[in-house]
Amino acid sequence: MPLPNLIIPGTQKSATTTLFYILKEHPDVFFPNEKEPHFFSNISNLNNLSEYKTLFLKATDSHKIRADGSTSYFYNPDVPKRLIKYLGSEIKFIFIFRNPIHRAISAYWQLYKRKIPGTLTWFENRRIDEVFRTDFTSLASYLHYEEDFLKNSLETEKANVFDFDNKYDDPKWPFRYVKNSVYSEFLRYYLNEFDVSQMLFLTTEELESHPEKTLVKIASFLNINEQVIPDNVGEKYGKTIIPLKGPIYNYVHYIIPYINKISGGRINVIQKMYKKHCFINKPSTPISVVSALGVLFTKEIEICSELTGLDLKKQWTTN
Repeated sequence: MPLPNLIIPGTQKSATTTLFYILKEHPDVFFPNEKEPHFFSNISNLNNLSEYKTLFLKATDSHKIRADGSTSYFYNPDVPKRLIKYLGSEIKFIFIFRNPIHRAISAYWQLYKRKIPGTLTWFENRRIDEVFRTDFTSLASYLHYEEDFLKNSLETEKANVFDFDNKYDDPKWPFRYVKNSVYSEFLRYYLNEFDVSQMLFLTTEELESHPEKTLVKIASFLNINEQVIPDNVGEKYGKTIIPLKGPIYNYVHYIIPYINKISGGRINVIQKMYKKHCFINKPSTPISVVSALGVLFTKEIEICSELTGLDLKKQWTTN
């Protein structure tokens, strides 16, 4: 029974969803419908490998590549060894990195917009100026602050892990917005276990600016047909809109299921009004936050450039 021979471990909020939809259209590539099964991110899953295999039952001999795009794999130091044990040492990896400033901020909004199903409780309730302080110049000091503040926020329910403890070994990892942009720390876990020749390093900016050229690079790395250019190349997926948390949102969110039931599901107009009045586009980030994060990440960008061979200082601005 086939198992994945390609892992796209991240990074989170770096256009892995776009990559998923593009590669899914390539006839030589198989992705399960579930982009991120997160199987190897939870040690309790490892006794159920047969269940994981069922995700790839529809893969055929024509699929040279069978892929798993779970971004949580990047942030779990135990995953590389698990991949060797269960998938073998010859698998390939595509890592896609985004400007660490933009990735950290985008990850914050990703959790800020998420509501625990069936409730009016949110994963993230902290303000952006609480999460991203501007009075640090040392990355190490900031990471201590981030961890301490997260611990306090979980105790006071300003942040909520909900079912993350059932999905991940470490349910707090998605909330470490700054630490998760320190790519070099996590990439080293993979470099310690796999040869760099098995890895392709890309950037979000490269994919957005030159999508067809980037796809050809991917196809060459995977040894699949380079002539196939899916129709959705150049499309962007995973746009974030932000809920306007408060009484109006709560009320509308509360009554929509009842209106939906009464109308037999024909509530398109109401749903459009719901999106119009209860959501906004992602707000601009204060310049002071961007500048402060730029100071923190300057050295990290240099280190990551050395590890990947990419000229990241040229692609990523820090102000």
